[in-house]
Amino acid sequence: MSNFKLSKTSLKRLEGVDEKLVKVVKRAIQETKVDFAVAEGLRSAERQNELYKKGYTELDGYKRKSAHQLGKAVDLVPYVKEKGGALWKLEGNEKEWLEIGRAMLRSARLLGVNLEWGLTYNLKRGVDAPHFQLKK
Repeated sequence: MSNFKLSKTSLKRLEGVDEKLVKVVKRAIQETKVDFAVAEGLRSAERQNELYKKGYTELDGYKRKSAHQLGKAVDLVPYVKEKGGALWKLEGNEKEWLEIGRAMLRSARLLGVNLEWGLTYNLKRGVDAPHFQLKK
């Protein structure tokens, strides 16, 4: 068990997210060796479209919806005070990202939740280390 807990902001960002995924996130924060924050949970069509226009996603939010819009995905980010806070880049922070990924996948398995991680599930589209979603 870790000493980490989700902040009020992270808990607010889990509102509207599928309860199974929320349980996984809450369990993972209790057992991870690296603190993390919920960067994004439920996403509006407008927000999805904004990310689409910036080239961060192939899903426009209207014709093609993301798992975030359905409450089936979260984006997490490691938070390490000694390294300046949120670690948005994977490069140089692989250890922290892998710890969070392991905690999430282990928690999902223990809770019987079918989860996939953006770091590994579709490498053809590129790495999306913050992204965790319920498998379809």
